[in-house]
Amino acid sequence: MTGGAGYAMNRAAVRVFVEKALPDPIKCPLTWRRTGYPCEDVALAKCLSEMQVKFIDTRDRKGRGRFFQQGLRKVLTDPDVLLTRPFYKVTTGRNCCSDTAVTFHDLSASDMYLFDYLIYELRPYGIL
Repeated sequence: MTGGAGYAMNRAAVRVFVEKALPDPIKCPLTWRRTGYPCEDVALAKCLSEMQVKFIDTRDRKGRGRFFQQGLRKVLTDPDVLLTRPFYKVTTGRNCCSDTAVTFHDLSASDMYLFDYLIYELRPYGIL
């Protein structure tokens, strides 16, 4: 669970969180809300784990990630990114990310315009 890039939960997990986890201050203490504890992603993961919600590996068949706690430029070019993903082998460069990547963190507005152009506007020569 990385909070900066967002979360993806199915309806069943959301239902468990809202109906069972939030009302249970022992298994799911919400002190992080009152104290400004910065790691809400870790707190949410612990809380859902206490509720027996199963986490799944979201990498693609080639082992490439879909959710990134860094921006795309960093994932593509910075070898230090390897230090931030302790559970799975991560590569940088062109093979870093799944073709079906879902989210990146730390994207600027200009990054979003660039991605929009590359995905929806750019037509390489010879491709219709």
